[in-house]
Amino acid sequence: MCHTPKNRLDEGADEVKEEKGGWGVDNVPYPEGSSLVCTRDLLCVGCGICELACSFHHYGLLNRELSRIKIQKRMTPVSKSIQSVCVQCGPDERECQKACPLDPPVIHFDSEKKHMDVDTERCLGHDCGRCAEACGGDAIHFYPPEHDYALVCDLCEKAGTRRPHCMDACPRQALEYMSARTYPFLKDAQHLWRIGADEKAELIHKRTYPLGWDSLGVTDKPFSEGSRRAKRLD
Repeated sequence: MCHTPKNRLDEGADEVKEEKGGWGVDNVPYPEGSSLVCTRDLLCVGCGICELACSFHHYGLLNRELSRIKIQKRMTPVSKSIQSVCVQCGPDERECQKACPLDPPVIHFDSEKKHMDVDTERCLGHDCGRCAEACGGDAIHFYPPEHDYALVCDLCEKAGTRRPHCMDACPRQALEYMSARTYPFLKDAQHLWRIGADEKAELIHKRTYPLGWDSLGVTDKPFSEGSRRAKRLD
């Protein structure tokens, strides 16, 4: 684990972002209102640079365990990297907030900051973990004992400005920063990305190898039996 002073490199990165005025190589304007980090799993190569950028921004540490975006490996049938990150669910879909046993909920959507927020002082930590269990996108985790509270994407918000560092750090353009209302035919776009790593891997498998697992001689799919999407597609 490497420690680098945050006040120099991170502030320099913020200055570059302000000069760009947008995100990505195309300098896309930052979205206003409710927004989310969208994953493009077919482009992800599993380098983990997004995780390092996230942990460095929040803690000044290059430690992937402290990242709010996670890269997981799945077989599809070849090894594939799958991205998991909070999609800032709409009001009726925040299962993590509903699952919190405390009142008011420790994890909640901050309507002013426009992202999920966590009261780290009140969080019951890994021993509770109900929010992580309720999340359908594998987007919440803990890092006890030093950071034993829910780690969830806050869009790298600072003083009201949301500038996710992961998307600019990604060398493969496998992350996008989009408005929750990007698709006019949907009420909210979040549910398109609110699926777990097992479910994403199953969809990627069906898209890239449509003949199915039986043709590979595999009797048991290498995905969780609890995968809702896998059960639907059977």
